[in-house]
Amino acid sequence: KLSHYDARLTTAQAQVTSAEGKAATATARASQAVARWQQVQLRYAQVNSQLISTTKTLKTRKTDLDKLQAGYNNLYKEYQANQTHSQQLDLEVGEKTKQISDAKTSISELEGKRDSLQGDLDSIRTQLDAAAQELARIRSFASDQILQARKQPLIYSMGAELARGRVPAHLSKNEARALVDSLLTAAQNAARERGAGVDDLIPYAGLVQYPGPNGQPVTVEAQKDMLASRLAGGPDERVMQVKAPFNVFKGEGALVTLIDQPNPIVYQPGQLIAEVKIDGREDKRKILQGLDGLGVEMRNRALADKMIPTDAGLGSVTSEQILDLYERIKAENRQVRVRAVAKQQTRAADPLVVSFTLR
Repeated sequence: KLSHYDARLTTAQAQVTSAEGKAATATARASQAVARWQQVQLRYAQVNSQLISTTKTLKTRKTDLDKLQAGYNNLYKEYQANQTHSQQLDLEVGEKTKQISDAKTSISELEGKRDSLQGDLDSIRTQLDAAAQELARIRSFASDQILQARKQPLIYSMGAELARGRVPAHLSKNEARALVDSLLTAAQNAARERGAGVDDLIPYAGLVQYPGPNGQPVTVEAQKDMLASRLAGGPDERVMQVKAPFNVFKGEGALVTLIDQPNPIVYQPGQLIAEVKIDGREDKRKILQGLDGLGVEMRNRALADKMIPTDAGLGSVTSEQILDLYERIKAENRQVRVRAVAKQQTRAADPLVVSFTLR
């Protein structure tokens, strides 16, 4: 049994020795593993440090990249703005080029017109020379006429009316022209009856040619045509007066102008024009003075109402009417109001015809 235990002990010792060998080997391996782990930790620390550094670098690069991206965006916006501006400049250059082309064309046209106007200017100078000669002749003639006129009686004073006529509304141009001719003929007849004569420019009475704004003469026919054009188609009635702008002496032709103005209805039949109080118990002189006052009131009222008088006045009252009115007032044998009323519808240029009533 002891041998048996010795054998088992020997075996056990051998196992212990083997286990110790394995333990030593394991210890060595463990030491190696620890050494490796330490190396791994060191390497990890190094890598982690590098990672942290790289992360910081990446953050810095990201910031720089963001700045670069923002700068790029700004530059791109500027580029787009410059492109738009460039396109606008291209359009403006095109427009300016067209304007320059048009200006060159206009210059060429103006040069052509200048040459034409130069020819017109030469023609006008020729006409002016002729007009100057005609003016000298007219001045000589006028001087002779003035000398002769001083020896003749005055037949029309400045502003005197030779004729007048109503101009109905809505005339055609031909009708208006016929009316102008008719009024000028009436003025000629009136001037001839007054003692006007025929001279180199005017037969009794009429218009004369005069230089227009462009230097071209405005003929008598052209003046009549312009008057007819102005009168034609008018919506309201007017009156045209033929007047002498200068004094006219016997034996010379009367230069005239034609003036038109509105001719509205001023009075309706029975409309009161003026009134005065007169006592029929007074003597004849005072009653007639009162009637004279009525005449003054009538004239003042008619002028205030825009009646257009003739050289003879606004109208006339016969001596028979005055005598009849006097006798009616006298027959009342009391104070009465003498009223002058329009006898008929009366326009501004019509003669004022009145009737008298007593109240």
